[in-house]
Order: sequence, then C-alpha cells, then structure tokens
Amino acid sequence: MNAGVTVPFRGQAGISSTMSFVQKEASEMKDFEINHLQSAAWVFHLKVVNTLACNGDYPGLTGREKECLS
Repeated sequence: MNAGVTVPFRGQAGISSTMSFVQKEASEMKDFEINHLQSAAWVFHLKVVNTLACNGDYPGLTGREKECLS
C-alpha cells in the first residue's frame, strides 16, 4: 500500500489541477512532511504560472496538448 498527499490548485478561468506525492512505504505521513510537500507544490505551481504568463502561451505544445491541459 502506498501513502501520499495530493495538493489541489485552482487557476484562472476555473481551471484546476493537482500535484500528488506518493511513497512506497505504508507508514502514515507526518504533519510536517505534508506541510513541506504542500509548500513545495505551491512554489512549483507559482513558478510554472509565472513562466507561462511571461510567454503568453504554452511553449512548444500542440493544439491537442493545450486542450488537454485546459
């Protein structure tokens, strides 16, 4: 059995996404571990959002890939 945490994100125009972290051990995750993973996910999310906002478009993606991300 795996243990983990999923962090939800809500973006502009009602777009939502998630980031999940999973470990192989069945042990329960400690609160400080969950807090660190949530913080790391938010930092990553903000970096991606800021990068995409600067470029104005998803770099190097096909129309179908953009559709899937939306």
